[in-house]
Amino acid sequence: MRMVSKIAFVLLGSLLLASLAQADTLTTFTASIAANDPTQLGRISRNGVPSDWSGLKPFPGIINPSTVYNYHTYSVNSGVTPFILITIDSVPGNTFASAYLPSYNPSNVPPNNGLDINYIGDAGRSGNIFGVDPVSFEVFVPVRTNFLLVVNTSSNTGIGQPFTITVQGFLDDQFTSTPEPSSLILLGSGALGVAGLVRRKLRLG
Repeated sequence: MRMVSKIAFVLLGSLLLASLAQADTLTTFTASIAANDPTQLGRISRNGVPSDWSGLKPFPGIINPSTVYNYHTYSVNSGVTPFILITIDSVPGNTFASAYLPSYNPSNVPPNNGLDINYIGDAGRSGNIFGVDPVSFEVFVPVRTNFLLVVNTSSNTGIGQPFTITVQGFLDDQFTSTPEPSSLILLGSGALGVAGLVRRKLRLG
């Protein structure tokens, strides 16, 4: 009986580990800002502090409030994962990423030209770190809610420069991912198999 219990423990433990996915990748895409994309006056100040799940980052203010910048918005649904990790891979430092919920509407009204309205976070900087490492930031979004990623140029040379964005979702701030459906089936089947093994051993023992 002791050996059967040990086998059951090992099998169930292995199945539980197998049931965890890497992370829920909500979307990943490569794009660029075009000259005919919408424009805004001013842009978010880059204070070097990426937003994270510890709390809502205070809006860092804007700079160049009379300068025209192009931007593009991308809608993403959080699914069942409210803890969102956004990574932007952009070698040059000419684009900047931020997040808004539920909408983004630069009003061009001082003092922040509407860029502070519905703001939930930003990357803190433009371009990859040392031109190599992508920049990531975290935001919290209610489950099954659409939020907006906003990418704007941070200089006139940002037009047409490609960037890749990856958005991942987690169940909590410990980077817990959701189980894969196929692994849940495997887990259930494995548990039934272990239960049958134990019952047979008890009958024979």
